[in-house]
This record gives sequence, structure tokens and C-alpha cells, in this order.
Amino acid sequence: MRYALEEINKHNISTWITDTTHGFESEEEDTKWLLEEFVPQAIESSIEKIVFIIANDSPLQDEIKDQAVALREFFEVELKNENL
Repeated sequence: MRYALEEINKHNISTWITDTTHGFESEEEDTKWLLEEFVPQAIESSIEKIVFIIANDSPLQDEIKDQAVALREFFEVELKNENL
């Protein structure tokens, strides 16, 4: 993700898209890194909008919705159905 942030800033990218249709493992250490390292750097970047692509039947629905609520403090956030 550090490389991604470098590219975001280099190219003035305003939208970050995360495809979660195949899920991901949410480890406590990863969440801590995300909140303490990635989000503060993303706030300082050119990112204005974060899009989550998620399956309707994903077991991650609640977790991603919670993340979206937290991220809306800093970004525009959209949740998209995988079929759109």
C-alpha cells in the first residue's frame, strides 16, 4: 500500500477502489496498521473518494460498512454491488 500511496500522489489520483468480492483476512495487526499508518497518509494524499466493491452475500458486509462509517469522516465513501 505504500507504493500505491506514492503512485496516488504522483498521478494526483482522487478515487481509491477496493474490490472485496473475494474477501480478505482481517487481522488485528492489519487493522492497526491501516488506522495508524495508511489512513493518516491517505488523508494527506489526493484521495477524495473510496469505493468498496462487495458481494451481496459477503460475510464482510458488516465489517466493511463499519469501515465506511469511519472513513466518511475524511472521504466520500461508496459501497457498490459486485454486479454493477
